[in-house]
Amino acid sequence: MKWLEMLQARKDDRGLFAQLRCSLVESKRSRAYPALARLGIALDDKEKVFVAGVYATHPLHAAGGDFGETCRKLEMAQGDGNAQDDKMSGIEKRFVHLLSAERSEIYSRVLRLALYAKANGVGIDYEKLESDLRYWGDKTRQQWALSFWPASTPASEEADSKEHVDNLEAP
Repeated sequence: MKWLEMLQARKDDRGLFAQLRCSLVESKRSRAYPALARLGIALDDKEKVFVAGVYATHPLHAAGGDFGETCRKLEMAQGDGNAQDDKMSGIEKRFVHLLSAERSEIYSRVLRLALYAKANGVGIDYEKLESDLRYWGDKTRQQWALSFWPASTPASEEADSKEHVDNLEAP
């Protein structure tokens, strides 16, 4: 992704990043056009324009994971993960709200969570985010959900499994 590499190389260009952040506000979007053009991003490519703006807001790229994994890391960073009760954490509520988004709503919900990620020092895989937003639908929702809530062994099965192994090791 050439434009992302260009952004990473110009990480210290505060003027460029200020212009790109304007792409996230509809009334200021035209201020981002020169910067987008220099990066080779088509002005009508909504996903790339949005992701470039988010990157300019939070330039911590973490390759290898979708936005569901980013949200899981965010939940852990805030100390909300693995709650013992059945109550959802604040991040989990926001994540469920994100998954219910239609195409017209997804951008503002991703931005909100990206700002939380920035505040907690959690990186985002921007290449994957751009691709997922481009093909937003049930398949992407399910993949993000699987990343946020990875399959785990229930506690009772884990205890039975450990007991079984202990019995096998006993003389």
